[in-house]
Amino acid sequence: VEGYTNYLKQFPSGTNRAKAFFFRAESYIKIQNYTNAAQDYESTVALHPNSFSERALEKAALTYLNLKNYAKALVNFRLMETRASEEDKKIEAQVQIIVCAYQLKDRSILMEYADKIQRNPVISQYEKTEANYYLGKLLLELKEFNQGISALEQVSKQPDAAQKDEANYLISQYYLSLKDIAR
Repeated sequence: VEGYTNYLKQFPSGTNRAKAFFFRAESYIKIQNYTNAAQDYESTVALHPNSFSERALEKAALTYLNLKNYAKALVNFRLMETRASEEDKKIEAQVQIIVCAYQLKDRSILMEYADKIQRNPVISQYEKTEANYYLGKLLLELKEFNQGISALEQVSKQPDAAQKDEANYLISQYYLSLKDIAR
């Protein structure tokens, strides 16, 4: 960390700034200083284009996600979606945008990206199920029951879905609550 910091102080406009920020971020990760790592990844991205910016963008987004700073993770994943050179990285960004939107309770972003994922013919059923899961959960929390149940029913139809049991539980809870209301 110290060597990269010294370089950045000595050469604030140096040609290897992106490299120094990136490897200092990697060093921060090794010593579990995730906040400084995320900031240095973002500093690398700010110097775009460079040979580290795409990797730094993904790492910044994932670091913020792990720090539960969903707002910053969302910003970085959205940027990653537009800058990624590989389709699988764009898809990964879109799925993570849904996760962040769910955590932030941002209905409009979640709806936009769930729709984008559902309409994309190259996206796997796994990612589509993931989108439906977060969409259904948020819509239930927002008391938009019909749409929420519909999305969760799509999850429950998938035999290998990791969230199948929770989706079935949430659906059951909803229908049980209707019975309680009728009493």
